[in-house]
Amino acid sequence: MPLSAAASFPGSVGARRLRDAFGRFGTGVAVVSSLDGDSRPCAVTVNSFVSLSLEPPLVAFSVAREARCLAPLRAAHDLVISVLRHDQRHVAANFARPSTARWEGMPLAASASGPSLVRGALVVLECTPESYVTAGDHLMFLLRVGTVHLGEPSAPLLFHASRYGSFLPDDAALERGPENTAPALGWG
Repeated sequence: MPLSAAASFPGSVGARRLRDAFGRFGTGVAVVSSLDGDSRPCAVTVNSFVSLSLEPPLVAFSVAREARCLAPLRAAHDLVISVLRHDQRHVAANFARPSTARWEGMPLAASASGPSLVRGALVVLECTPESYVTAGDHLMFLLRVGTVHLGEPSAPLLFHASRYGSFLPDDAALERGPENTAPALGWG
């Protein structure tokens, strides 16, 4: 029996209501970095990072079209995505706000392709842009992964309801054994 949207979910689709609704979806947190045309570093915190394809290896993220870092990111030949650990919320918060001193004191290192990577990240992906899609008030970047660096296993940094947190596995699920692990999503 189909649900009536009006009967089940009363309310309008205003910007604040939609933002609150999107905030109920927990996401991972990553820092995307590049070098601009003058070899100056540029970075931004995103929670819109998503894996797209294993063959070819593709990922995506989006950035607000009014973001100050948009032009350097779009002009970059190489982009680095650092997926953050639960204890790196200070890194996420730092690159989520505009600041001229945002690079000071950050745990960064140069990647093989040039842009900075976050030392100690769960995963670092060195990527090249494939295409861009204008999507409302954001620009979506489609990237081909060239190099994968796996960090030490740790809990990820998550973002939910405008707050940072971390992942706690379901202990009951762990006790039931490996047959209870989640299937690969999107394969069904």
